[in-house]
Amino acid sequence: MLAAMLLGGCAGYWTREPEQGFRASADAAFLYGPIRGFVQTPAGGHPGTTSDDRPTLKELGVETAPMIDASVTAGWGAHDFYGGARVIELSGTSTLSQTLLTHNVTFPAGTAVSSDVRLNWYRIGYAHRWLIRHDDATLRLEPSIEAAIFDFDYSIAGGGQSTSRTYLKGNVRLGFRTVWSPCARFSLSGVVLESVPIPGWPMILTAQASGGYRLWGTAAGGGVVSLGIGYDLLDHKDLQTVPNHIHAEIGPQLLAGLAVNF
Repeated sequence: MLAAMLLGGCAGYWTREPEQGFRASADAAFLYGPIRGFVQTPAGGHPGTTSDDRPTLKELGVETAPMIDASVTAGWGAHDFYGGARVIELSGTSTLSQTLLTHNVTFPAGTAVSSDVRLNWYRIGYAHRWLIRHDDATLRLEPSIEAAIFDFDYSIAGGGQSTSRTYLKGNVRLGFRTVWSPCARFSLSGVVLESVPIPGWPMILTAQASGGYRLWGTAAGGGVVSLGIGYDLLDHKDLQTVPNHIHAEIGPQLLAGLAVNF
């Protein structure tokens, strides 16, 4: 039935419809999924100040990641400008099964530790919109470019010792978003954005797919609730002799969101 609806919407001629006037929107989403990775943190990049690819998030007691994503967009015609944040604040407690050396502090095996890890990132960008219409069906295509800032913070304490490390690192991301609306209330959307591969700069990959339902109003002004899935990959490895190396894979994620258009 779904295939018939989509094929029916694709029949006939599609025409590009110029975007007109001012628009604005606010989006918020909650995401949740398993997380895997590590936060290798030397002191000053010197050898002998960190265990390789440790501590892992699992040994810190962190195996799932609740996340909040929020953004605002303002546009005119085919041009959209937006800003947003992905908030990933993680905490865990555990007992180390093997000795851990991190930021030049040694935590012996058997030490009960508590830790906090922040993997937030922020973005500001530009998207160009192409809107194609056939009867009531629309297809919106949005290539985009954005500046992204990775906000990392890590602290660990246990056995009378503690250490912490924090920094901000930036990069540029390129990507593409598409929204297919076969009828007035339903929509399917997908987005993929990835950092430009520059050595020593953080890589942030985002991929999401979701379905939306318009609760009230119209495309020009109303509210859309969405459910979907997602995946994030964060990897930062700097250029020190022994690098800070932060690696986190988050997914598959469940996503629930609300967008309000003005």
